[in-house]
Amino acid sequence: ADLCSAPENPSYPLADSVSEAAAAGLVVNVYEYALKAELSDGQSRVVNGEAGGELRFQVTGRGPGEITVDSQRKTADGYVSLAPQWEARVTAAAGDDPRSAAAAVTVPAGTAPGTYRLVFQLGDAQFPYNILVE
Repeated sequence: ADLCSAPENPSYPLADSVSEAAAAGLVVNVYEYALKAELSDGQSRVVNGEAGGELRFQVTGRGPGEITVDSQRKTADGYVSLAPQWEARVTAAAGDDPRSAAAAVTVPAGTAPGTYRLVFQLGDAQFPYNILVE
């Protein structure tokens, strides 16, 4: 297939696929993101809301960028992000893909009972992890 030009930038060639772009000698950065989070051994996904606590995870990810965590609460309309967010610390191990990281999320003392979700994110990959607060 022929390369075409983008209307907003006629000098920039586009291709229909990555293989066409590579064949045309264009530099292509394509990242495949993947993400998985597992609760560390011996921990429960049920947290005492009155006392709070720390949940520790082992996270494995593929792709460039920083792993982040979004804390959400389940409502009648679905999940909504908490404000303020729960404290989350992610310590990535050095190395190539796939890489691993340790994550610790603090459920504050006095958290209302309910279903919560931690959404681990890396690039366009998301990994939701549900927890219960009693």
